[in-house]
Amino acid sequence: MQAAKSDIDKYNIIKDQYEEHHKAADLERKHYNDNIEKSKQDLSIAHICYDWAQNVSIPYSPQQVGSIFFKTAYAVHLFGVCKTEGGENRQINFVITEDEFPK
Repeated sequence: MQAAKSDIDKYNIIKDQYEEHHKAADLERKHYNDNIEKSKQDLSIAHICYDWAQNVSIPYSPQQVGSIFFKTAYAVHLFGVCKTEGGENRQINFVITEDEFPK
Protein backbone atom coordinates (compact mmCIF):
# COMPACT_ATOMS: atom_id res chain seq x y z
CA MET A 1 0.00 0.00 0.00
CA GLN A 2 2.98 2.30 0.54
CA ALA A 3 3.78 2.39 -3.19
CA ALA A 4 0.16 3.08 -4.04
CA LYS A 5 0.05 6.21 -1.83
CA SER A 6 1.67 8.18 -4.63
CA ASP A 7 -1.54 7.65 -6.61
CA ILE A 8 -4.36 8.52 -4.19
CA ASP A 9 -7.09 6.93 -6.35
CA LYS A 10 -5.24 3.63 -6.55
CA TYR A 11 -4.56 3.80 -2.81
CA ASN A 12 -8.25 4.36 -2.02
CA ILE A 13 -9.30 1.42 -4.22
CA ILE A 14 -6.82 -0.91 -2.49
CA LYS A 15 -7.85 0.39 0.94
CA ASP A 16 -11.55 -0.21 0.15
CA GLN A 17 -10.80 -3.74 -1.09
CA TYR A 18 -8.83 -4.47 2.07
CA GLU A 19 -11.61 -3.18 4.34
CA GLU A 20 -14.23 -5.21 2.43
CA HIS A 21 -12.11 -8.34 2.75
CA HIS A 22 -11.57 -7.68 6.47
CA LYS A 23 -15.33 -7.31 7.08
CA ALA A 24 -16.04 -10.55 5.21
CA ALA A 25 -13.37 -12.39 7.22
CA ASP A 26 -14.84 -11.05 10.49
CA LEU A 27 -18.32 -12.27 9.49
CA GLU A 28 -16.96 -15.69 8.59
CA ARG A 29 -15.06 -15.93 11.90
CA LYS A 30 -18.20 -14.92 13.84
CA HIS A 31 -20.28 -17.53 11.98
CA TYR A 32 -17.64 -20.19 12.69
CA ASN A 33 -17.47 -19.36 16.41
CA ASP A 34 -21.28 -19.12 16.70
CA ASN A 35 -21.61 -22.62 15.23
CA ILE A 36 -19.09 -23.99 17.71
CA GLU A 37 -21.04 -22.48 20.61
CA LYS A 38 -24.37 -23.80 19.25
CA SER A 39 -22.93 -27.31 18.94
CA LYS A 40 -21.72 -27.15 22.56
CA GLN A 41 -25.19 -26.19 23.81
CA ASP A 42 -27.31 -28.42 21.54
CA LEU A 43 -25.98 -31.95 20.99
CA SER A 44 -28.22 -32.41 17.94
CA ILE A 45 -25.99 -29.86 16.16
CA ALA A 46 -22.57 -31.01 15.01
CA HIS A 47 -19.74 -28.66 14.14
CA ILE A 48 -17.37 -30.52 11.84
CA CYS A 49 -13.81 -29.34 11.45
CA TYR A 50 -11.54 -31.30 9.14
CA ASP A 51 -7.90 -31.39 8.24
CA TRP A 52 -6.17 -32.81 5.19
CA ALA A 53 -3.35 -34.12 7.29
CA GLN A 54 -1.01 -35.73 4.86
CA ASN A 55 -0.48 -37.18 1.42
CA VAL A 56 1.67 -40.32 1.47
CA SER A 57 2.67 -42.97 -1.01
CA ILE A 58 2.37 -46.67 -0.31
CA PRO A 59 4.29 -48.78 0.14
CA TYR A 60 6.01 -46.14 2.24
CA SER A 61 9.63 -46.07 3.30
CA PRO A 62 11.25 -42.96 4.76
CA GLN A 63 14.56 -44.00 3.19
CA GLN A 64 13.76 -44.91 -0.41
CA VAL A 65 16.86 -46.04 -2.22
CA GLY A 66 17.77 -47.59 -5.50
CA SER A 67 15.29 -48.27 -8.27
CA ILE A 68 12.26 -47.81 -5.95
CA PHE A 69 12.98 -44.07 -5.92
CA PHE A 70 12.18 -43.73 -9.64
CA LYS A 71 8.98 -45.80 -9.66
CA THR A 72 5.59 -44.19 -9.14
CA ALA A 73 4.04 -45.27 -5.87
CA TYR A 74 0.32 -45.40 -5.09
CA ALA A 75 -0.72 -42.13 -3.40
CA VAL A 76 -3.23 -41.98 -0.54
CA HIS A 77 -4.53 -39.02 1.44
CA LEU A 78 -5.02 -39.12 5.20
CA PHE A 79 -8.09 -37.22 6.36
CA GLY A 80 -9.10 -36.74 9.99
CA VAL A 81 -12.31 -35.57 11.67
CA CYS A 82 -12.22 -34.60 15.34
CA LYS A 83 -15.29 -34.57 17.59
CA THR A 84 -15.16 -32.83 20.96
CA GLU A 85 -17.85 -33.83 23.41
CA GLY A 86 -17.90 -33.46 27.17
CA GLY A 87 -14.29 -32.31 27.23
CA GLU A 88 -13.12 -35.42 25.35
CA ASN A 89 -11.65 -35.37 21.87
CA ARG A 90 -12.26 -38.26 19.52
CA GLN A 91 -10.64 -38.41 16.13
CA ILE A 92 -11.64 -40.61 13.22
CA ASN A 93 -9.09 -40.99 10.44
CA PHE A 94 -9.90 -41.91 6.86
CA VAL A 95 -7.65 -43.08 4.05
CA ILE A 96 -8.74 -41.90 0.61
CA THR A 97 -6.94 -43.27 -2.42
CA GLU A 98 -5.94 -41.11 -5.36
CA ASP A 99 -8.44 -42.80 -7.68
CA GLU A 100 -11.40 -41.94 -5.41
CA PHE A 101 -11.23 -38.21 -6.19
CA PRO A 102 -13.45 -36.91 -9.00
CA LYS A 103 -11.62 -35.90 -12.16
